[in-house]
Amino acid sequence: MYNYVWAGWDKIPYHMRSYGIQVLKGLPVKEVRGRKNVNPVVGIDVAKGESQAQIFLDRNKLYGKGFRFSHTITDLEWLHGRLKEVEKDSGCRPAIILEATGHYHLPIVEWAEEKNYDLYILNPLLAQRAKKTHLRKVKTDKLDAVHLGELYYKEEFEPYQKQETHWLHLRL
Repeated sequence: MYNYVWAGWDKIPYHMRSYGIQVLKGLPVKEVRGRKNVNPVVGIDVAKGESQAQIFLDRNKLYGKGFRFSHTITDLEWLHGRLKEVEKDSGCRPAIILEATGHYHLPIVEWAEEKNYDLYILNPLLAQRAKKTHLRKVKTDKLDAVHLGELYYKEEFEPYQKQETHWLHLRL
């Protein structure tokens, strides 16, 4: 089974298009391996018990299809395996970008801190404003994950920093 990267229309040979290979699948990853200046990121749209994610190798270069995972230990370890594949293929550890969604994002944040991933947590108002720049109003979890990944490449964000425990106790 191949993992695919979106490489744009001009990179897909005509004979591959004519035999029904889906456009979003693009070219096999082995053509990208060893490439320098790759900046992978995972856009995650967080919901109550599960999340939708999309991996990007670089701006406008999707890595496979979007996928859904629940916030359990087994699914988070499966996600860690996917991110290890991305790291092996791209040569860089991927960053994770997601919206702050009440307390639903906290299991992913704790897991990402434990695994030492660069984490970017966005204000939902900022993410919503960025989505409004598109012409059509289409709201799906898959598209929200894609929009978060695209937003990572368009804006400069500060990485999330873990709060000290004494500050957390003051909030209670």
